[in-house]
Amino acid sequence: MTMSVRGDRREVQTAQPTVALAVRTREEFLRQRMSEIEMFVANGVDPRALLRFVVLDVANSEKLQKCTQESIYLALLACAITGLEPGSVRGEAYLVPFMVKGVHIAQFMPGWKGLVKLARESGMVRGVVANVVCERDEIEIDLGTANSVVHKPSLAPDRGPVIGAYAIATMNDGFHEIEWIDRRDLDEIKAVATARGASPAWTD
Repeated sequence: MTMSVRGDRREVQTAQPTVALAVRTREEFLRQRMSEIEMFVANGVDPRALLRFVVLDVANSEKLQKCTQESIYLALLACAITGLEPGSVRGEAYLVPFMVKGVHIAQFMPGWKGLVKLARESGMVRGVVANVVCERDEIEIDLGTANSVVHKPSLAPDRGPVIGAYAIATMNDGFHEIEWIDRRDLDEIKAVATARGASPAWTD
């Protein structure tokens, strides 16, 4: 028993420097390209903040630590161009690890908060809300002349499986744009996404 515990400790001690090295080398790779990132940054976003958020995500994700430095840089560059800050702290965009032809790569993906931010910055949208609908919820959607959604989530501990989702955009003139998507379409989107490689965004 004692030998097993000591063995676990040796494995942890070995893993820690490996993780630190993976994070440090990727951070240095990005720092060397800060001047390029600063050229593309948009919407007043601080490029140094972008770097901090990315490094934090890499430090907390074993899968991102395996991704190529070039793919992480390109994903960060996409964040700079769109003006979206990456990571779970902000939720505007994410660096999602994929396995493509045996190579670990990070891909930029905007989060729903980022899409709402871009919509508002367009000057055409006042606000956006989105929700998932579960089997035990009460939902009434009228996409005709009423153009309305009445959604009453179930208060039960288990709302049942997800059956669909909707988004409502309030335009500057007060008109509501409503988009409904059912579970079948959600699954089809998932299938398209996972076809590019396994991603924790779906599998975890």
